Amino acid sequence: MEGCDIRLQKYTVIMSSFFCILCLLVGIFIQFCINSTDASVFILNIMLGLFSSSFLVLIVSLLAYFHEKKKYYLLVLDDIRGVLFSCLAIINVLKNRDSSISTAVLYGQITSKLGSVKALMLEYEYFIRRNEKDKIIDSSLVEVIRFQGLYDIILEKTIVYQRNEVSLKEYEIWFNNISKELIGFESIINSCQELLLNNSKSLIKDRKLESVFDK
Repeated sequence: MEGCDIRLQKYTVIMSSFFCILCLLVGIFIQFCINSTDASVFILNIMLGLFSSSFLVLIVSLLAYFHEKKKYYLLVLDDIRGVLFSCLAIINVLKNRDSSISTAVLYGQITSKLGSVKALMLEYEYFIRRNEKDKIIDSSLVEVIRFQGLYDIILEKTIVYQRNEVSLKEYEIWFNNISKELIGFESIINSCQELLLNNSKSLIKDRKLESVFDK
């Protein structure tokens, strides 16, 4: 996805709309407020030509804007679902006390995916107001950032413990308390996953998917 395309198309829509309105108003003024002369007719024809071309650009830009917007949603929704999946994996490790899986690796995946999401969001601008998808994306990110903040505390406490600045007992108390808070995110993350999945499906609902293996 060309990140700047969606922003470029938005500004193209705004500018072409402005020129459409301007040319239309000037044309109306010339038609009804100025005596008909060769010069006024010539200017009126120019305004009509500019209006027609601006209107055509407006239509094309609107179609391009909504096309790029759909691509943006597909990419962002998929990336955030990946982030939430890693969050749930960390929660599962903490719940089961599974030492065979590195939460640091899972946390690295969260950080990497969040970087991709933020890069896409920097290049996106909603047109007039945020829609339902925007609100769900923002809400999911808020929960992920809260989760990330708590996990950062575990990392900080681990470093403190490794420096022998606190006892094992103190560290375990910190770890258990923060782990409980992280595990408490499970239900809301599952809810976010469901909302994001439903919105992803809605973007491709008009496309009929068939498998060659069914034949």
